[in-house]
Amino acid sequence: MFERFPSLTRFSHGWTITEKLDGTNAAVVIVHGSDRTAFDYVQNVPEADLAAGLGDHYVFAQSRSKLIWPGKSTDNHGFARFVQENAEEFVTKLGEGRHFGEWVGKGVNKRHYHLPGKTFALFNVNRWEGADLPPLTTTVPSIIKNAYLDNPGEAAIEALNGLRIMGSHFGPRDGDGRGYSNPEGVVMYHAPSNTAFKKTFDYDEQGKWAEKLNA
Repeated sequence: MFERFPSLTRFSHGWTITEKLDGTNAAVVIVHGSDRTAFDYVQNVPEADLAAGLGDHYVFAQSRSKLIWPGKSTDNHGFARFVQENAEEFVTKLGEGRHFGEWVGKGVNKRHYHLPGKTFALFNVNRWEGADLPPLTTTVPSIIKNAYLDNPGEAAIEALNGLRIMGSHFGPRDGDGRGYSNPEGVVMYHAPSNTAFKKTFDYDEQGKWAEKLNA
């Protein structure tokens, strides 16, 4: 049977570099009631914890690995409660889809970025940066957006050096313009291949096992 050779992806096109935040992976899932996915989700969430009063839509919260809801040990540092309380604004301002981001702030992980509370930072800066977003919702800091890069690795090192010198781009900055002094690293997203890479200050060479061992 004939099999066509796949098109090659242009390596230098469509690079976005953002700061990697140290929180917990989370997502807001907004599904129309007529979507089969909504039925599948509803079967796994207690009826009392379904977001109500949103017309034809359901709003769900999830961690990296599972659906979560308020009042349970799986609430993911209050993220499910936050989503439920702001469900209507998520529907109005984000619309249908799975909106991934990082739940960041005091009590979530070791880096708190001098935030007074917690914030949801969306990953997709090309879509959401500068948009009117729900309360306590922003984007991860962008360093380079949708650019042509001859040497993406070199650009990532330059981004890391900037973070090392000036601190995090996330959260408040001091009088000298420096941010939180212990940033985690950067994420590189290649749009043509829909692939993301990370490079961190800590445990970059050893990998995830060493990071977990020293958490």
